[in-house]
Amino acid sequence: MEPLLRERLERLGPIRRIDRVTSGLPFEFTMTRSNTGTVPRTIDAILILAKRGLTMLQAKRAIEDVIDLGTVTVTLPMVEDADTVTAELAAAGFCPAYLALSIFEPLQDATPS
Repeated sequence: MEPLLRERLERLGPIRRIDRVTSGLPFEFTMTRSNTGTVPRTIDAILILAKRGLTMLQAKRAIEDVIDLGTVTVTLPMVEDADTVTAELAAAGFCPAYLALSIFEPLQDATPS
């Protein structure tokens, strides 16, 4: 590897590891930008969403939609506590509202007719 390329790659720094939530329930969140006039901390919000089961790309696109469109609805597959997620997203400059998803589907009759 040529030295110039090695120097450029070293400047990028280490990759941040995301500690993902290991247990919880799926929740659907609707997010809007906060009306406080503060600049939203988008990177923090992306990491909050990724911690709850979204890929980094899905989380990035969800936050971009909030910034561009004003609102977005996103399903987080692994939420340990909806109030915690709401507080973290509010601290990052967003107004989340959540609605628990139904995770139980009616059982199909397994007996042959």
